[in-house]
Amino acid sequence: MTALIVFAAKYLIALPVIVAFGYLLITNRKRDYLTYAVLVLIVSYAIGFAASQLYNNPLPFVVENVAPLIAHAANNGFPSDHVLLAGALAGIVTAFNLPLGIFLWLIALLVGVGRVLALVHHPIDIIASLLIAAFSAFLVWRLRYLYQPLQPTSTNSGT
Repeated sequence: MTALIVFAAKYLIALPVIVAFGYLLITNRKRDYLTYAVLVLIVSYAIGFAASQLYNNPLPFVVENVAPLIAHAANNGFPSDHVLLAGALAGIVTAFNLPLGIFLWLIALLVGVGRVLALVHHPIDIIASLLIAAFSAFLVWRLRYLYQPLQPTSTNSGT
């Protein structure tokens, strides 16, 4: 069981990275996907950074004075960077491929569960990361309409 927890907490993060990059390679909308991805990642990490400045949450292994299952600095655990990345990638892919996006949200959740069980994060760190990632993906998706140039409308004058 310990090996599964360590795998989820430390190595499973590679799967969303691989899937999101792989989707970039196969999509017909590379420019849209890449632009959206960059913006979502920037917004996610900006909000995550701001949240970490507003709320300090010592890691479980520090509070409980026990050894974590994986090496981790004794810093602020709020929000979880691993889960924030996995969630942001899930949000990005969800906008272009819903079934694959749902799969990645489940992977992000598994990464979070692994990090809680490995004693390197509290559940609130994981929940906050998932909410920040989802909000960021939604916000960028909605704001994209504000910056798209207006398409010329065709007038049918009948001639």
